[in-house]
Amino acid sequence: MDNIDLEIKNINAQIENRMSIHDNIARWVSQKAGSMSFIYILLIIVIFWTGINLYMFTHGMVPFDKPYEFQVFLSISSLIQLFIPLFILVSQNIQESRTRALADQQYKIAKRTEMEAIEIFDHLRNLGYNMNQILEQLKLNQNKIIEIENGQNSTTKALLREMIDSVNRFAKEMAKRPCLMDREGL
Repeated sequence: MDNIDLEIKNINAQIENRMSIHDNIARWVSQKAGSMSFIYILLIIVIFWTGINLYMFTHGMVPFDKPYEFQVFLSISSLIQLFIPLFILVSQNIQESRTRALADQQYKIAKRTEMEAIEIFDHLRNLGYNMNQILEQLKLNQNKIIEIENGQNSTTKALLREMIDSVNRFAKEMAKRPCLMDREGL
């Protein structure tokens, strides 16, 4: 089995450390541009820009951006419209690299888990085999003990019969002999 050395790492921290200043700027801009506060700020700027220029035009002053044409405003708006999607694309590329790195790490973890599970199953299989060997040896030893006990029982019975027969023979022999105590009159 392959030995995958896997240290659980914070993928976000690794990617943060590898990001350039440009990546950080793109991420910051896309985060701000994708928020409702950015939309509200743009709305306030449009209202303020238009209001000031219309006020200046209607009160006889020279507006800094000619009303109804708003060339400066449209130029700025075009620049914003040009750059915001680029920042968003860069930010999406960063997010994609995070997703890829996370998927790689999850794959390594799954592979490591699979290998550890296989090792555990092999170990359990070996334990089962060893337990079966021990069980078979215990059965053999138990059968030997039973044979020995049966042999001891039959030997004990035979010895006991022999002893009883010997005692009976001795008693018969003793019954045939005259008692010394009877002769002396005791």
